[in-house]
Amino acid sequence: MTSDEGGHRPRPCWFVGASYETEGDQTERFVREGVWEMEEWDAPAHERYVRQVKSMQRGDRIAIKSAYVRKHEIDFDNKGKPVSVMAIKAVGEITENPGDGHRVKVDWTRLDPPREWYFYTSRFTVWEVARGSGTFPWAAEALIGFAFQSRPQDYRQFLDGPWRDDYADPWDDFIRRAREYVGSGRLEKEELDYKRKVGERYANARKLVLRGSEEWKDAVRRPNPVNLLHRVSTMKLLNWTREQPNAALRALRALWTTNGRSLAERIELFCNEFPTEVISGAGTRANVVSVLLMGEDVERYPPYRIGFLKRACAQTGYEPPREGANEAELYEHALGFLDRFVEEAEARDLLVRHRLEAQSIVWGTLSYTSSDGGRQKGDGEDPLPLRLPATLEELAGELYLPIDFLRNIEALLLEKKQLIFQGPPGTGKTYVAQKLARHLAGNEDRCRVVQFHPSYSYEDFVRGHRPTLSDGGQPGFDLHDGPFLRIAGRAKNDPDAKYFLVIDEINRGNLAKVFGELYFLLEYRDTPMELMYRKAEEPRFTMPGNLYIVGTMNTADRSIALVDLALRRRFAFVDFSMREEPVKGLLRRWLAANDLDEMDWVADVVERANEELDDHHAAIGPSYFMRNPLDEAAVERIWKHSVLPYLEEHLYGERDKLPAFALDKLRRAGASGGGKQEDAGVAQDPVGESDAAEA
Repeated sequence: MTSDEGGHRPRPCWFVGASYETEGDQTERFVREGVWEMEEWDAPAHERYVRQVKSMQRGDRIAIKSAYVRKHEIDFDNKGKPVSVMAIKAVGEITENPGDGHRVKVDWTRLDPPREWYFYTSRFTVWEVARGSGTFPWAAEALIGFAFQSRPQDYRQFLDGPWRDDYADPWDDFIRRAREYVGSGRLEKEELDYKRKVGERYANARKLVLRGSEEWKDAVRRPNPVNLLHRVSTMKLLNWTREQPNAALRALRALWTTNGRSLAERIELFCNEFPTEVISGAGTRANVVSVLLMGEDVERYPPYRIGFLKRACAQTGYEPPREGANEAELYEHALGFLDRFVEEAEARDLLVRHRLEAQSIVWGTLSYTSSDGGRQKGDGEDPLPLRLPATLEELAGELYLPIDFLRNIEALLLEKKQLIFQGPPGTGKTYVAQKLARHLAGNEDRCRVVQFHPSYSYEDFVRGHRPTLSDGGQPGFDLHDGPFLRIAGRAKNDPDAKYFLVIDEINRGNLAKVFGELYFLLEYRDTPMELMYRKAEEPRFTMPGNLYIVGTMNTADRSIALVDLALRRRFAFVDFSMREEPVKGLLRRWLAANDLDEMDWVADVVERANEELDDHHAAIGPSYFMRNPLDEAAVERIWKHSVLPYLEEHLYGERDKLPAFALDKLRRAGASGGGKQEDAGVAQDPVGESDAAEA
């Protein structure tokens, strides 16, 4: 073991990666050339790695490692769970550090086959490990001995220590976290109280339905099941009861009447009357059923959400429902899980009195406590990503868009591989593109977002030269891959997954200049083609079939005229138009779903302003106002400081038209039901006109 100058503190050992995104494993080359080189990429962590590489010294020990996860062929009992593994592929000693932060010379010894180390691992490109340091000093000591002194790993030391819980019964960890949540004192206030109140209101509605009272429709509207039923689903359910009261009454009676029929039979009868055109998707419909059943017995029939149940099954090992299960099967499966939770909790001395309490503890545990999700403590991996919507139906609810609209986009992507969302600003193009890409990819790490601008080039997007220093400190240039080739390389190395590249404001770039030969590859993905900047011995490039491209295009931008026909032929286009659904009614749906019915006039004002503007390419989008809380003061601020400046830019040279867009004037004109401003017969509003003129 080497020491710092003066011989006091031992020097660290270095565990480094050797896999490049686009060129694969470099271990053989590194060993053959006696070097280790770090690939460059644009990420905050890269600068940290540069500092670490610069700190490496002659005589430091270094190992090439590869971190991954394995479930099978493990030398110890891993309970069928994934285990973090780190293969040591080569070990050596640093002989020279030129100080450029990217390269060191090494005297390597290749290990064939590689030696595998478990538990205490890292996926960092550069991992600094010193004796007696880190989260587990004893583990660092053991790792150094394993890698550089060929000592065996003592698995029991890890399994009986910090990793004990990870390879035990999964119910042990889940109930432990549940106990922590119950002990926090939040159960009654945050979960049980409001659910009981919602149950009481539905119980009152149930009485009126079974009694045949004319007041049943109003009673069904009162429960307000916030957080239990998505607001869009609530709105659709209530609209159905209002528009089809006879069918709704038959359905509710079938569900709420206990006359010897089983629960599954009652749910089936309800669903037969409840059209899938109103709410589709068995999981979402089962959510509706569960909330209504709270009116029968809230402690026996608690609410159900498919996303929560999937996560709970994954974390406990409970068998998930069968693929294609209907509403009754999904809900009865959820009740079975809750019954199992009660049993498992009781076996571990945690008293759970009924299903509602079980459901509330499970929701609270999943929402307010964290699980390692199979990741090892101290392995340096990033935290778990935010939960993605479990189904396309759930995503449609989050976006306040019809499920058919998203299904159509999904089908276009599968057919065409690349599409563009086009529409005026504020219609949600970029937001929907990112949310949909993350959902379809199944992991936000498989999505990349870039934004084009007039100075963006092929060298930025695909590959180009970057300044660098040679081994002797002389300036020069190296080829570096841009975001397109990096994500294409990841997609090619992971063919079973979907990868997405979202290009925001795609029309703002010089597209022929930025895409280059990619124009051809977008249409002929399987055809190998030589890139403009080709590295030595690099094979010709083909576009991965599992890489999807989603662009957004602002139709109010004059640069849209520069989008040539060659690009238009290679992309499918989806309109986000304020003249057509689903964007036209998006703001009204959002206001209704967020209990802002009193602000519905804002949607009238936006429609009125767009009629006055009479240019659907530059219409005012709903996103300006989709923020909560939203009140009249907030609308006035948004209008004055966001909408009017945008209109002034669009109406450059036509300032005489701006007074027609005064907020108060548009509001009163909408209320009067008149036509365009000159026909409305509304008195002029000095304050409103002043605001518009000052924009």
